[in-house]
Amino acid sequence: MKIGINIAFLFSLVYDYFVYDNIWEVKILKQTFYLEFYGKQLDQAELVKAAKAIWTKSGKKASELTSLKLYVKPEENMVYYVFNEDETGSFSID
Repeated sequence: MKIGINIAFLFSLVYDYFVYDNIWEVKILKQTFYLEFYGKQLDQAELVKAAKAIWTKSGKKASELTSLKLYVKPEENMVYYVFNEDETGSFSID
């Protein structure tokens, strides 16, 4: 009886593999965000990179950064950030 159950289970895995392409593969949504204003274009990746550079230049390890929030204020040409829910600051987007 156990053999029958195991064969059915294996058949189910093989079926799922071929029907769903690969049940073990994790698909990650690739996203890109651009903000355009007054002839400028800001890329989300570049803003995150700039914020991370501020974090590491302050002597902290990149692995210590667990959360990052960015607030872009185009009318002020500024990006405000919150590191790890408690450290705040800003940088210019000029």
